[in-house]
Amino acid sequence: YSELLESGFNADNIRLFDGPIAGLKTPKNFGTYSYKYLTIDDALAQSRNACAVNIRLLTEPISLFKNVENRFRQMNIPADPYLNLSDEKLRIVNILNYPLGSRNMTLLNVAQAYQALFNRGQFIELSPFNNYYDPYQDSVIT
Repeated sequence: YSELLESGFNADNIRLFDGPIAGLKTPKNFGTYSYKYLTIDDALAQSRNACAVNIRLLTEPISLFKNVENRFRQMNIPADPYLNLSDEKLRIVNILNYPLGSRNMTLLNVAQAYQALFNRGQFIELSPFNNYYDPYQDSVIT
């Protein structure tokens, strides 16, 4: 979704279909399909898997995923050694799985990506805590 925004799509104009599309494989949602076109906010809030995969109606998904990987590199998120978006034999697998989070990332990497998404595509580098104060032990934990 973030890369759609980075590519110039307006968040208020993006509507993603929450349901299967004839002739195309579509993952099931947790729960049932709404069979409606949802905004990015609604799709995320309701964890709609079909919407994530149905970005293929708006753009070429593999190119979009490659752009995501380029953006991750700019955000210092390391490449996933198990991911090969250029392998044509894995095209359908990647179209179905990549938007659903099949990429290996640390929790900080995921937080960084969501930060950009929730800021409508604007990247602001996160500053994780190096230590914290534990009031029960009256000490700083590193």
